[in-house]
Amino acid sequence: MLIKFKYQHDLDELRGYSNVTLLHNLSTSEMISFYDSIDMLIIPSRADPLPTVAIEAMARKVLVIGNNIDGIPELVGDKDLLFNGLDAENVLRKIQQISRWNSQEIEARVQRQSKRAKQLFSSYEKVRYINNEFEKCLSE
Repeated sequence: MLIKFKYQHDLDELRGYSNVTLLHNLSTSEMISFYDSIDMLIIPSRADPLPTVAIEAMARKVLVIGNNIDGIPELVGDKDLLFNGLDAENVLRKIQQISRWNSQEIEARVQRQSKRAKQLFSSYEKVRYINNEFEKCLSE
């Protein structure tokens, strides 16, 4: 039995475009290869409190831009890499703005994002955060 989900029709329609590749169920090594093959990741979410795909991309030194909503601005950490709303013109303007930056400016932002991802989401930080939460519970 084939179970179709809410956006199956949209995905099926996208398969007809030659410039669209749909990827799913990728292994860790396939995800790493994917991130290493792209220059920019766009997070067009309407809501996303913790976009883990952004963390993964930033850790692989991919420039991440996204919608100025939920946890995306905090994660991206750079207002110049945010767009407002999902209007295609807003996203296009942001991409055009970034395309005018020189390679040193782009590399500096990529390095800041990579460092930010590693600082905020390292194993050490996760353990520190969890231990801090335990301590709060115990002191109540």
